[in-house]
Amino acid sequence: MPDTIMAAPVALPMQLRRAPILPATVNTEARSVDVVFTTGAAVRRRRWTGWDTSVPFDEILEVSDRAVDLTRLNAGAPALDSHSVWSSHSQVGVVERAWIEGKEGKATIRFPREGLDQAADRMFGLISDGIIRNVSVGYSIERVKVVEPAAKGEIERRIVERWTPLEVSFVTVPADPRAQVRTADQTSYPVEIVDFRLAVSADGSTFFDGLSVDNATGIVDQPRLPRFKAYTNYDNYVGVGTWTKIGLNNTDYNDQGAFDAANNHFVAPVDGTYLFGATLLYKINASATARMRGRLVLNGTTEIRGSFGEISATHVSLATAIWLQTMVPLTAGDTVELQGYFRVADGYFAADHTSFWGCKIG
Repeated sequence: MPDTIMAAPVALPMQLRRAPILPATVNTEARSVDVVFTTGAAVRRRRWTGWDTSVPFDEILEVSDRAVDLTRLNAGAPALDSHSVWSSHSQVGVVERAWIEGKEGKATIRFPREGLDQAADRMFGLISDGIIRNVSVGYSIERVKVVEPAAKGEIERRIVERWTPLEVSFVTVPADPRAQVRTADQTSYPVEIVDFRLAVSADGSTFFDGLSVDNATGIVDQPRLPRFKAYTNYDNYVGVGTWTKIGLNNTDYNDQGAFDAANNHFVAPVDGTYLFGATLLYKINASATARMRGRLVLNGTTEIRGSFGEISATHVSLATAIWLQTMVPLTAGDTVELQGYFRVADGYFAADHTSFWGCKIG
């Protein structure tokens, strides 16, 4: 399955994930310790699909100098107690230096001098004694590639291609994977999701692209939207006083094959609301006294409301035309055809410009 596609900026709250402290690096004189704040390992998360329903996905952080923006950490980002950002009393240290080493993100955290802050002294003591062994990094996501599951039993993967660590916290347990759920008082950060393509499957094995977004332009497309434009490459003769189906034997495009050229009609592939339009171009046979009409017909018998039209003025061959347009709800299997009619005198509906088009809009 190809990667999922989207280029619209959205917002996410600060993300959290756990990583280890390096106990051998505890320096009691400098009051510092080194930590690994990320290894990029996949973390199982969930995204909400409704009020009380969610689906899992794996989030994978890319760890490289290109992917990780260390500006905030190297500017003296806070070391916190359990991600508490509401008070300076929660800050127990400061990030002195952050760097990427191989596939790991590392940082040196310095604590204040002994006796200055009771909470910081307590935290440094717990770390030195090996009681607190985990850190959790808070980060914002700027760019993520979504990879749809390729087979039944697999889940979506979100590969974070650009992200910024904001703080490092000392924690007892990993952050709740549902920390992504946005609340009113959480700070949000812009994120760009790239290569977004929404794919669906009825059985979990065969997937169809239902929605895609061009990453360069932001233009949304529905690749499987039923749409067509059909035309005739020959002059359709129609006598006086008889509604006649127009023979439309060619298509400019025919997504999902919904227009049946052999039977000269559109067949609705699914229930929905459809928009149709048509052009009927007059061509003289023997007399310009002909007066032409056009309409769209449902299931071969019922004129679709709003689709009827007539030109009552003098006709000019290959110039006088009728344009029809209407919207109609259809049930899967319903057919729509274009019909023409002449009164007073017969005539032709001209090749090439006599056409019929439509698409599903809802």
